[in-house]
Amino acid sequence: LLFMIFPPMITQFLFAILPGWTMKTLVSRNLPGFLYTLCITSAVAGLDCIMGGLNFFLSLYISVRLRRRLTYYLHELYLSPKKFYYHMTQTQQLDNPDQRIQNDSAQVTVGLVTVLCIIVSSCLQIGVYTCYVTWTVGWHGTLIIYVYYAITSLVNKKLMSPIVALTYNQDKLEGNFRFHHARVRTSAEAIAFTAGEEETRFSLGEDFVKALRNQTTQIFKQSYLNLFTGFIGNGNTMVGYSIAALTIFTHPEYAKYSPSDLAEAITQLTSVIGGLTGSFTSLVNAAPLASSLAGNASRIGQMMEFMDVLEEEHQREQMQRSHAMDQAAGAMGGKG
Repeated sequence: LLFMIFPPMITQFLFAILPGWTMKTLVSRNLPGFLYTLCITSAVAGLDCIMGGLNFFLSLYISVRLRRRLTYYLHELYLSPKKFYYHMTQTQQLDNPDQRIQNDSAQVTVGLVTVLCIIVSSCLQIGVYTCYVTWTVGWHGTLIIYVYYAITSLVNKKLMSPIVALTYNQDKLEGNFRFHHARVRTSAEAIAFTAGEEETRFSLGEDFVKALRNQTTQIFKQSYLNLFTGFIGNGNTMVGYSIAALTIFTHPEYAKYSPSDLAEAITQLTSVIGGLTGSFTSLVNAAPLASSLAGNASRIGQMMEFMDVLEEEHQREQMQRSHAMDQAAGAMGGKG
């Protein structure tokens, strides 16, 4: 999967360079040169589509394989001797283990692969575009972009933090609501004979109100985050044009360029700067996915920790029982 990230990154970098060549051929009215660059652009576009499709297939395939391994592992923990009966009859510290195994594990595996691809590809592109922007524009362009996204990252972290806890609570409340509905189905006869419809309706309504209240808060928090990421995306264009203008107006050598060369330089400047800002934007846009992933992963991690505690308690009980039996056998032997 990581190997499949490199070819799309190369094609995206070529897409940032090719518009400048095309613009130069159009301004200079060079038809053969335009047809040549058009063929190269078409070939790069076809390669990008093929590699993007393979990358999409591999990401989903790997997520399915990871889900299989994680689910089997959780089954071994959950349905091991003593643990299952002890959890179902004596403790309710772990809510909705079935939801954690079925839903949260699927969300974790898909989200993990998606976020990993975004982070790796974005970091690689940031490194490449940083070197190129520094070489063509100068250190001031790179510094402006890094300061811009350092500030936006701090604000983004502030907006994203509450969403993790809300996602965790939403999964828990939805699981309780679904569990109570399943219990109504299995206890339908008892509810009918005891005339418990009103009490059951009240309990279900109370669970539903809790889930809706948490979901409403989550929607507001998520909307604030999406609004901020939208502002960041629209600000990329302004930052790119500002850095390009600063470069053109402060470097006297651009005044000696011909119209076609100047058009090529301006187009390449804006495209490369846009590639760098776009790579940062991809990281920022991954924040909602990362927050949801953190919420689901915390539920899986809590289940694993709880099962480890049960295993330790089970081993401790076995050691105590074995020790008591040894003492009893020793006492009986002494009397004999």
